[in-house]
Amino acid sequence: MLAATAVLIGGLSLAGVVVGSLAVAIARHVATVWLPSQWQDSITFFLLLALLLFRPYGLLGKPTRRTGI
Repeated sequence: MLAATAVLIGGLSLAGVVVGSLAVAIARHVATVWLPSQWQDSITFFLLLALLLFRPYGLLGKPTRRTGI
């Protein structure tokens, strides 16, 4: 589940997957500094939700061009 979250956060490219994986790892680590460790999954999916709301194609993804069908 974390791998799928990292891909969605980063975008569908190799560099996006690396950036998404680092973002998930950093968010989970920083969250445990201020919150109990049982909140790690919640923080990860909150990050995913926030990113899908503001950048639905990922951090390094590009918006797709729509065709006029």
